[in-house]
Amino acid sequence: MQDAVNDEWEKANKRCEELEIPSRPQQRPPLLWKRSETHVVELPSRESARDFHSVEQYRAVIFLVIDRCLSELERRFTNANISIMNGIDALTPGKPNFLNITVVTEFGKLFECCFDDLKIEVQNCQRLLHRKAHENKAIPKTMLEFQGLLLRLRDAFYELDRLLTIACTLPVSSCECERSFSTLRIVKNYLRSSLSDARLNNLILLGVHSERAEQLNLNDVIDRFAAQRPKSRIMLA
Repeated sequence: MQDAVNDEWEKANKRCEELEIPSRPQQRPPLLWKRSETHVVELPSRESARDFHSVEQYRAVIFLVIDRCLSELERRFTNANISIMNGIDALTPGKPNFLNITVVTEFGKLFECCFDDLKIEVQNCQRLLHRKAHENKAIPKTMLEFQGLLLRLRDAFYELDRLLTIACTLPVSSCECERSFSTLRIVKNYLRSSLSDARLNNLILLGVHSERAEQLNLNDVIDRFAAQRPKSRIMLA
């Protein structure tokens, strides 16, 4: 690894000489904040990270970044997280490992499911879907459709339905949470500072899922509102 870093440093120096880029004079390192004098600073400051005056400084920063990336990968992709991702994949129709008994049971162990019941339910579910396909009946194509099918048969597929419910509600990323923060800034501005929590949650939900909200038929929404509140005095027409 050190040889690779040294090679990159030599290539950068040769490229700078070819382009006649002058070397920057070494600047005094920036002073740290007084409150951080008794603490350990892992990452270099923004000003000191821009300039590398020796291969040792460059190597130290590169190794620091690689160590941080490796530790983050080890933290994110633990055995438990891998079992969760494989379990969600095994409960999604159309995937190569769909209803794989080994993968589903490993996923069920994380949530204390009964191993024997879950194994029997997976086998019965495979027969059920095979029978539906043989009779040319509708087969679930998404995880939500699959969960809706087993929800009607929950007494026979209790453990499998519980795993499906967990898989459908388990957050796999922070993307939607970050989108909700940006939507909150747009919805709750200074003119809407007195919104109630229920109305604010509904508006944020529409803002986060704007693509689905644009597909709604407003006439159907008005008809449903009028049917639920026939005594409303609001003029809907």
